[in-house]
Amino acid sequence: MVNESSHLARTLVLRFHALGDTVLATGIARALATEDTQAVDGASEPRFAAVFRGLPFVRKIWDRTQLEVDRPRYERVIDLQGTVGSRRLAADLGPSRTVNARSAARRWIVLWGDRWPRPAIPTAIERYAEAAGLDATKVPCTPEVALTPEGENEVRELLPDWSANDGARRIGLLRGASRRTKEWPVASFDALAELLVARGYDVVNLESPVGSHSTREGSRLALQLEVLKSVLARLRAVVTSDSGPMHVAAALGIPSL
Repeated sequence: MVNESSHLARTLVLRFHALGDTVLATGIARALATEDTQAVDGASEPRFAAVFRGLPFVRKIWDRTQLEVDRPRYERVIDLQGTVGSRRLAADLGPSRTVNARSAARRWIVLWGDRWPRPAIPTAIERYAEAAGLDATKVPCTPEVALTPEGENEVRELLPDWSANDGARRIGLLRGASRRTKEWPVASFDALAELLVARGYDVVNLESPVGSHSTREGSRLALQLEVLKSVLARLRAVVTSDSGPMHVAAALGIPSL
């Protein structure tokens, strides 16, 4: 049972960027909150704060500037960023543990793919769990995000023609990724959209999250992250590149291809 006390949380979980990795950090935050029997604090960049927003096991969301100015003290700081700067900051805030980046092995996979001699590396969640002192094979660390009233209200204003009962025919295409090597070709997305429309599906083209506002242009949506969560929750499924929004959809339980 998590106690949402107003007192300072015992544990702080740091993950400043990127979007997908911040989503993966939510499962670790939940596991630690369960272990503490009270909510934990999270820290991220302002543009990714919506990942933690609305989660019942997160008491407060810090951004890096706030942390550096206020310097709150914690009994345990879990640094899931693993950079020189994040290590230094975490150590200043309390006893800290830092993720092992396994950067050389991960670089091999990015450059050469799944080929011999492929180095054996754990998944990101396994590495995060290890940093937090958790065993991911025994403690559930499944990522989770939550909808908020703000996001829900904006979706209703932005998409007044979306009814609650037509979501079964609505497929989202999550275009774009942080690197070109992670993207599915635009022509492939366009061809798939034509096939889906021909079979009677409503196709929603979703861009990577933008910072301060959301816009709609026909079937194409450019959404602030808070709103993206609520839009994804209204889809039957998504087809996606390897991207941050892919992790958001998965954390919402939306079938993802």
